[in-house]
Amino acid sequence: MARHYKTDGREHYKPQSVSVVGDKAVEESDVMISQFAVGDSDDPDIVAGVHILEWQNTEAGQWVLEHCVEQPYWVRSLDVWSYTYRYRIMARLRKQDQTFFELKFR
Repeated sequence: MARHYKTDGREHYKPQSVSVVGDKAVEESDVMISQFAVGDSDDPDIVAGVHILEWQNTEAGQWVLEHCVEQPYWVRSLDVWSYTYRYRIMARLRKQDQTFFELKFR
């Protein structure tokens, strides 16, 4: 999960897409899998790395890593209200996997 996808500050990341699996069209889109905040530190990305590694070892993290279409990535934004960095772990999942994730892990 080393890749960081830069955004333009809006709430969308990558456009939705459709791929063909067998003879069926399958919708794929990015979903926010997890989010956390990192307070004041010299290097917030290092602190976030610890959180990401812990998340990868959870049941939900292992499931996402097995079912994602592309390698998950993280997005960092500044939360001006709380003076923290907000990190979001994003994963590209198929529609049916998104539904399963929402029902099982949220």
